[in-house]
Amino acid sequence: MVSGLPCRENRNNRLGHLATGIAVRDGLEYHRNPDLTDLDVDHPSRRWGTDITIIVDNEELRVLSVHLKSGCWSKREDTNVSKKAACTTLREQIMVLKKWIAERHEDGQSYVIVGDFNRRFTAPDDWAWELLTEKVPTLALASNTKSSICNPKYPLFIDHIIFDSATKVTMVPGSFKEVERVGKHPDHCAISAHFSSD
Repeated sequence: MVSGLPCRENRNNRLGHLATGIAVRDGLEYHRNPDLTDLDVDHPSRRWGTDITIIVDNEELRVLSVHLKSGCWSKREDTNVSKKAACTTLREQIMVLKKWIAERHEDGQSYVIVGDFNRRFTAPDDWAWELLTEKVPTLALASNTKSSICNPKYPLFIDHIIFDSATKVTMVPGSFKEVERVGKHPDHCAISAHFSSD
């Protein structure tokens, strides 16, 4: 199914599926879980999460890759009438993630959620981060309090690595990094972190 929305830079083309994915190093044991299709709340077949389980030394880590709705980055957009639809969609997606996190807790699984959340979770009193951490106070951002170097105009990250610091597999302290981009594209900078069961 192809969306009726025109592409930003080429109005003659139409947007299709916004794919997420996870690159797995050769030799690493993993299996695919069903895609998190519930994230696709506004345009069928456009946005959903890629969900895999990585197994290392008999320890499992669920990894979910997401690309959430753009346009509701902060409180400024929350009160902007023209951004109401984007903020409504993002709120629905945050609730889907909250449910996915609750299911991981019920199953006793370690997990990481990575991707473009299109939300500045580290802004003071951010409703989206408050919703996600409401019942999981040990939920953490790999970036912690760091500022993004990607674009000086936007020091708060919208790309995130989220994990539960209380689970068996967790982030290696100090391992988060952001890679500075060269030129205008891509419009995001890569971020990474190391995880271990030690």
